[in-house]
Amino acid sequence: MWQLALALVLFAATHAAPAHPGIRSRLVRLMGQPLYLVVYSAASLGLLLWVVAVYRAAPFIEVWETPAWWRRAALIVVGPAVLLLVLGLRPPQPGQLGVYAITRHPAMWALALWAAVHVVGNGDVASILMFSLFGLLALPGAANAGRRWRNAMGEDGWQRFEAATNVVPFVALARGSAKLSPAHIPPRGLVLAVSIYAALVLLHGPVIGIPLIE
Repeated sequence: MWQLALALVLFAATHAAPAHPGIRSRLVRLMGQPLYLVVYSAASLGLLLWVVAVYRAAPFIEVWETPAWWRRAALIVVGPAVLLLVLGLRPPQPGQLGVYAITRHPAMWALALWAAVHVVGNGDVASILMFSLFGLLALPGAANAGRRWRNAMGEDGWQRFEAATNVVPFVALARGSAKLSPAHIPPRGLVLAVSIYAALVLLHGPVIGIPLIE
């Protein structure tokens, strides 16, 4: 289990540290942008593969027994998570909130929902450690995205976007500061989200070894 803990700490460090603008800018100045991207991508992929390998080898220490109904509940939760992730990959557009009317950080909530589904659905120590960390890593990712959008929008644009949206899902819609217009949801994004969701459901059994449908 110590190997899993070490791998998770190093994986978290490679994602949390570059999310800090000062650290990232110093690394880019030191290595140059192209080399930085290559090194960062290679390190992230290598550490992710190590995390998965030691997770699979970790002893199964059960903390709670997963309820029999949870698999069906997980199918319901993962659908919106995939939709939030796919639509949230497109940066906010001027005058078109789209999915950002639901939450200012849809990709962050998508990862959090996915992580929560796997924490509850597994209930062992190794899974709790790994998936909880993946969920927490959404926080520096959201902060980094916010800085990029602020730079792209300018201070006035960011202030308007920040006033119209809210980090907590559906709060902006409830208070009336944002409106969800279907016309601002790209059809290709919906098709892609449905396709990814179908692939996850159908391939989870053959690839992961745990079928989601019987």
